[in-house]
Order: sequence, then C-alpha cells, then structure tokens
Amino acid sequence: MNTRRPRQKEKTTEESPTKSPTKENDAKSLLSKSSSRRSIRKFKSHKSIPIKLDSILQANLKDEDWSPKKKIHLPLFKTCQHHVTFLVSHFGLVLSHNPKVAMCLFMCCTAGCIILFKQIVDAQQQTTELIKSNFTDIKSVYDVSLGTIDHWCLLGGDECNCDDPLEPTSREEQDHWISAHNKNKNSIKSMIDLEGKSGIDVVFLGATIPEEWNGRKFGKNATEFDDVRMSFQRRFRKDQGGHYQGLPLGISGDTSPNVLWRLRHGEMKDLNPKFWWIILGKNDFTSEQCSAEVVLLGILRVIEEIRTHHPDVNIIVNSILPLSGNRDGRIASRDVRVLGPGAELINNGIKRRRTKFLFWSENKHKQASDINIKVKKHMGLYWPAAAAVNQQLRIFCEKNKRNTYYFDSNLLFLHKTNRGKFIKKELMSDMLAGDLTEKGHLAWHRAIVKKMKTIEKANKL
Repeated sequence: MNTRRPRQKEKTTEESPTKSPTKENDAKSLLSKSSSRRSIRKFKSHKSIPIKLDSILQANLKDEDWSPKKKIHLPLFKTCQHHVTFLVSHFGLVLSHNPKVAMCLFMCCTAGCIILFKQIVDAQQQTTELIKSNFTDIKSVYDVSLGTIDHWCLLGGDECNCDDPLEPTSREEQDHWISAHNKNKNSIKSMIDLEGKSGIDVVFLGATIPEEWNGRKFGKNATEFDDVRMSFQRRFRKDQGGHYQGLPLGISGDTSPNVLWRLRHGEMKDLNPKFWWIILGKNDFTSEQCSAEVVLLGILRVIEEIRTHHPDVNIIVNSILPLSGNRDGRIASRDVRVLGPGAELINNGIKRRRTKFLFWSENKHKQASDINIKVKKHMGLYWPAAAAVNQQLRIFCEKNKRNTYYFDSNLLFLHKTNRGKFIKKELMSDMLAGDLTEKGHLAWHRAIVKKMKTIEKANKL
C-alpha cells in the first residue's frame, strides 16, 4: 500500500504540467471563436448598400452624396441613349437573321413617324386664334362688322354653307318652316290676348330646344315631347302653378340669321317681356360649319336687334351646349387662345381627340354627306370653337352694363374628372346631336328659374 500512494502522487504531478497548457489553448480558442461569431453576426446585421458604379461615374457624386438615403438617378440624355442603343442593337440582330422582317419594321416605324409629325403640324396649325378680334366692345348694331372676320368656315377658308351673320335669312323653301313660324306668331297673339303685352315674363328665343318646350318638332305636335312640355308649363305657366309666365319661340334647325329673320317678321313686334332668353349657336356650328367668329357675330347681331327695339329689357344669353362623339361623353378639347380683355386658356391641358362625326342636318333638301363630308374627321374642333364663343359672350355680358347677363349651362351638363370633361349621360340622351333627356330638361328649367330669381333680387325687379 505504501508503494502505490507515492506513484499516484507522481502521476498527478507528472500529469498536471501537461494538462495546464491545453486548458489555456482551449480558452484562447473559445475566445477567438466567440469573437469571430460576434463579428459574423455584426457583419450580417449590417445592411449592405448596393452602389452602381456606372451611375457613380456618370453623376460625379461627391463624398457627402454617398448615403443610403439618397437615390442615384441617371441623366435623361443617358437614359435615352441606352434605350436607343438597345433598339439599334436588336434591330441589327433582326437584320442579320431576317432582312425582310427588318425592312418591314423599318418601313412601319418610318410611316408612324411621318403620321405623328403630320398630326403635330396639323395641331400647331389649328391652335391659332379661333377668335382674333375683340367683339366684346359692341354697343349697337352699327358696331357689328364683317370686316373683322378672319375666316368664315370652321375648318378654315370660305368654302362652306355659312350664311352672312348680319343679314336675316329665311328657310321659306321648306314648307314646315313657314308653318312653324306662323304657329309661333299665333302663340304670341294668344299669349298677349290672355296676359296682355306686359303679362309675359320671359321669352325663350332659339331653335330646337324652345320648340321642344312647346311640344313641337318642325312645326308639328310631337307626342314624344309631351312630358317636356308639361315640365315647362309647371314652371312657366302661372295658371298651372308656375312662378313665371314664359313663351318659347323656336324652330328646329334654325341658325342665328334665321332667328334674325323671324324677329323682323312678326316674332318680336308686339312682345314686351321682362326677360329675353337667347339659346343659339349650336346649329351654326354643326349644320352650317361656321367659324367661331361668324357664330359669335350672329348671336351678337340678334342681341342688338332686340336691344334696338327694347333698350331696357333684360337679356340672358345662354352658353352653347357641349356635344361629344365619344361613347363615354368625353368632349374633345384642346388649348384655345381667345384675344381681347379677360381672355384666357380654355380647357387647358386637355388633349384634343379626333373622332369621326357625321354632322346631321335638319334640312331635308340637303344631304348630310354633301354638307359635312369635310368635317367628319374634325369633331375635335366643335367644342374648342364653342368654348371660345362662350368665353367672348361671357366677357361681353360682363362689360355691357345694359341689363345683359350670361348663363353658363355647361356647369349643369358637364362634370370634370382627371381625364377631362364629360357630358352627364343622365341629362343628354344623344350626345352627338345634343338631345336632352326629360331629366335634362327638368334640371335646365329649375336652373333658369333660379337664375331669374337671382337677377330679380339683385336688381329689385
């Protein structure tokens, strides 16, 4: 037993120096591993920032621009250059493999560029002033002159069916027109016999719309307008609960020279209402293809004719209604420059759209294709021209303090979105011809009553 114990001690003494260095090594290895793991975790936690060398070289970034929060943008010229290089390289690849396909693509691209260039040139030519003269300073009939007209037709030039806006023009060759004119005179006589000359509050003078309010079409009673006639009478017949006594005088398809003829031949002689409500201009554009200047002069000529015989009467000028050849009701528009005081850009920023449009004609003796064959592809010219006329009419009414007022019905029939201006479908059944729904007539009647009450209140009539 005594001999074993010292051996064990020696063994322990011999083993102890060999075990101590291994522990130190193990500790060092553990420390190194933990530090490496921490560094790895730290490296993984750090988000790497990808930097494009090309964009750094091209943009010449400074030291302070090396930030992950700042975006690096390629210059526009370099971006276009990359796209062009891409297209040219692929075109060369197609040319080397299939020359015929490459030539077809080249010809198509060339034709597309030519068409695009032609459209741009046409647009630049059409953005000239639609109304070059200032007609807002007209004070009497003698101030209205044809010498200031630049062109007579909507498409430019003088080759159209547009009549002289200053001379009265009849449609006596049409039997229905004379019959409708005689019925208007009979309506005037009946109203005067019933209410007296001063018993009529408002006379609505125009073409298609006032005749529909009378329940007629081309001088004949039309059952499809019975509801429209009843809606009108509920607001403009005092014996049926209306606030005003109104008289509509219209014949479908009439232009401003036709209305001027009617005024001089019995439709104004014995009338002395408080208000004249003028609804003109649409047919001058659509049926006769007149320019904006001619249409404006025609409306002003009718206003001054009334003013000559009734200097103190209140005249309300209704804006020209919008039309659209698009199914969604979007009106074709572009920038229009109108000269004169208060002129501004109309429909700014809305692109003009060309739509094939066959203008209709109320004249049975003329074929629509013969009249409008040049205008079929230029529906986009109607609304800019109409908007230019509306703008000048507004300025005219604001400048003339002789009881002349402007009524903007487009606020009623149009709604504006980010895509442009659209006709309200619930108010206009045929947006191509401008036919209103029963709801559209009703909304217009209410707006007219509101406008007249506002004028009466302001002037204490």
